[in-house]
Amino acid sequence: MNKAQGSLEYLLLIGGGVLIAAIVIMFLLSTSDSASSNVQATAGILSNYHQGIQTCDGQFEIERVMITNNGSSVENISIDETKIIQKIELIQVSPIEHFDQSYSVFIDGTNLGTETDYPSATESLSFEELNTTVNSPDFTFKITSSGTWQAEFNAILILCDE
Repeated sequence: MNKAQGSLEYLLLIGGGVLIAAIVIMFLLSTSDSASSNVQATAGILSNYHQGIQTCDGQFEIERVMITNNGSSVENISIDETKIIQKIELIQVSPIEHFDQSYSVFIDGTNLGTETDYPSATESLSFEELNTTVNSPDFTFKITSSGTWQAEFNAILILCDE
């Protein structure tokens, strides 16, 4: 009986160790996923600042706006002082099913350009060298598309000081 009791205790210890190891592995995997997304977000912000430094001669500001486009969407963006929009980048957040649609960007009703949708869901649309002045306290940012299907974008606007 003593040998059987020792074997049972041994098996319970091994089972407990395996259970604890599985819990630790699951925790590490979930932590690495969130750390990976945090690293990607930080890399995106650093990339935006690098673009701002390259685009503007002096001080600049970066506005990030989440936009859900269903054919047309409008956002009002508040600013403290008059700025010059040099670049607008649209980064697709949610995948769309239809490609080859065109997107137009408007600031205060003025069309700044039209671009055709990306060849793949990982790229972005850029509107560069816009040199468009916007006045405080706010301006209207509008995106229209040739299709009516829904897509989510992270819009990044680089605003240079005058």
